[in-house]
Amino acid sequence: LERLWMPAPDVYARVTAGMLEPMFGGLSTEVLWRPHDRAWALGLDVNWVAQRQYTQTIGTLGYSVVTGHASLYADLPWWNMYAVIRGGRYLAGDW
Repeated sequence: LERLWMPAPDVYARVTAGMLEPMFGGLSTEVLWRPHDRAWALGLDVNWVAQRQYTQTIGTLGYSVVTGHASLYADLPWWNMYAVIRGGRYLAGDW
């Protein structure tokens, strides 16, 4: 399940729940602030994920973790590309 919306001007939000990828399921949230007249944006995502069973069924293996990242996006002047710098907590619990 996923919901995307704009809670305020220049602010975008997403909430996703379910099987997020082949090995993890859980709840994921993200907020992105992108001023319409700027070439940059700031994002923050927070996720609670649990490792899924190897058989790809709904059950979990007992490992869960909270992850999250702060992101800085910048539009680049070439070929419609952008750059992103992220920092945060990853699946293994490292920062």
